[in-house]
Amino acid sequence: MKSMNRSPLSPVLYGVVNATWYLIAVVLVLAVLLTLAGAAVAVQIGPDGAINIDAAHPNVTMAIPVAVRVDDRTLRVSASGLGIEQAQLHDLQGTLRFPPRWGAFFVANLVLAMGSLGLALWVLGLLRSLIAALRAGRPFDAANANRVRLIGWAIIIGEIVRASVVYFENRYAMAHFAAEGLQFMARPNLSFFAIVHGLIILALAEVFRAGTRLNEDQSLTI
Repeated sequence: MKSMNRSPLSPVLYGVVNATWYLIAVVLVLAVLLTLAGAAVAVQIGPDGAINIDAAHPNVTMAIPVAVRVDDRTLRVSASGLGIEQAQLHDLQGTLRFPPRWGAFFVANLVLAMGSLGLALWVLGLLRSLIAALRAGRPFDAANANRVRLIGWAIIIGEIVRASVVYFENRYAMAHFAAEGLQFMARPNLSFFAIVHGLIILALAEVFRAGTRLNEDQSLTI
């Protein structure tokens, strides 16, 4: 396949993707080594499902996403300056922090975190290869369409997994924690915008595939 002129795609973008890949790889390797060494390691999951690994200090804590409903009889919200005697707090989300305890829940969260980091490395690897091909002037390389398609599916499946994790972490908080004046809840938190973004990327994959076929047909004609 003939190569086109080298793309002016910003080397800064390529550098950022590479730096992010190496950073995540270092974090993943350190997390595995610290776990094998028996060091204090705990997974922290934010309200939006973002995962962080806390380690190597004595006050390490786990964190899980929670959704709560406030008992209006316990917590009164008002705005006297506006003449509002009582307001209500709804749809509260946050993180619940607590000391890690070894068990199935702890192990499941640790495996989830490492799997998520591994998935991020895989997707960034696809993106690195795609950007490298574009910068080399090979936008219609046959592998590019497959790379874009895999990235699109990874975004869609990753969002479904993220929403499921947040839901089941909420369920864990409901089953094991209690707080005066608060009621722990569990609800789905699927981002349809993320799903749409994944679908757009899948559509772009078809554009790449069609461009690849046209480029191959043109090469055969010449």
